[in-house]
Amino acid sequence: VSGGAVQAALSSVYGIGLLQNRAIGTFSNANYFGLFAVTTLLVAIHRASVGAPWRRALTAGAAALISAAVLLSFSRGALLAAAFGVVALAFSRGRRLGIAAACACMVTGILLYGSFSAARFDVTNQNQSFSAALLAQQSSDEGRLTAGLVGFQLFLHDPIFGIGFGQYHFVSPRYLAGSQATFSHDWYVNVLAEQGLVGITLMALAAVLVAARVRRSTPARRGLAVSMLCAYAVGCLFTEAPGQLQTSGVAWLVVGAALASTTTPAFSRMSIRRSADQV
Repeated sequence: VSGGAVQAALSSVYGIGLLQNRAIGTFSNANYFGLFAVTTLLVAIHRASVGAPWRRALTAGAAALISAAVLLSFSRGALLAAAFGVVALAFSRGRRLGIAAACACMVTGILLYGSFSAARFDVTNQNQSFSAALLAQQSSDEGRLTAGLVGFQLFLHDPIFGIGFGQYHFVSPRYLAGSQATFSHDWYVNVLAEQGLVGITLMALAAVLVAARVRRSTPARRGLAVSMLCAYAVGCLFTEAPGQLQTSGVAWLVVGAALASTTTPAFSRMSIRRSADQV
């Protein structure tokens, strides 16, 4: 990774024509690419457990490649979203498997976080020592946290309707004293600040209705949809993913397929009734 061999072999993953040290694919931000890759990874893992053996083998290979893409994005938020999604997918297959997956993710995270950080610093802070790179990362994290917390001040500016859709980046510098981080990096805070109580209430209501409908979907689609929603919800803590169709497309296609499966019985009953009426 640090020698540049990966970038030479997988140049398109790093963005054609761009000098990037983290994988971004066709995105402009590694965190958004990482979350997108996580959603595709969950589909691959799910599909690798069903179908003909040769399909399972091909899909397992695809899952391995996508996992590499997630790792090369060096997005901590994407990795956390992946962990929640995989655990949710495992729970859909059984409680024991879910508990085992949760334990495995926690142990893996604890054991490998240091190595992951070192690999990340090798590509993002090549001319700094580990301690200096760690301080730089902590400073960046503090800046993003401060930019997110400003959202509550923006919310108080107009708690009912918010400051207006898409205005966070432009209004937040008034409260940040020259900080480079001006976006919220948190979809929930973003909605609260830009759309106020009206927006956050509508979003929460929509989320509850979607979750309730997914719960009534067919088992074959429910597990993947729930895992996708879990991963997406965690990813929204670190990105503003719903504002980008490119990042969210796979997630909403999966959820849409699950929602469609809940309507099939109703349509069947309706067809039976119409046939009976005609008779």
